[in-house]
Amino acid sequence: MDIAELEQLVDQPLWMKVLETYNELIIQAGQERLEDEQGTRWVGRITSLDETDADELSWIHGQLIAYGWLTFQLEGREEGLLYRITSAGKKASEQAKKLAEQQEKVAA
Repeated sequence: MDIAELEQLVDQPLWMKVLETYNELIIQAGQERLEDEQGTRWVGRITSLDETDADELSWIHGQLIAYGWLTFQLEGREEGLLYRITSAGKKASEQAKKLAEQQEKVAA
């Protein structure tokens, strides 16, 4: 991942919000699973955020998938598409937070 990708993420706070929300949902799903359950946790699509409309949220999903920060799978007719943040997405989110903090310090 290069600095331009990180700057793109820093410049798009809604992208960060979507990644953070998926990360939180995955953590919660992992905490709720049974002891004998194994495997990667997947969660349903985020369909709304206070700061955006459905069309923009759909576009954000596409961008995050294109960057490799979010992935999805088709689970079935009932469940539909399920999503999870990738390890690259977690890393990008963490690094973008640090970059944003550095930029704030320089600006102050």
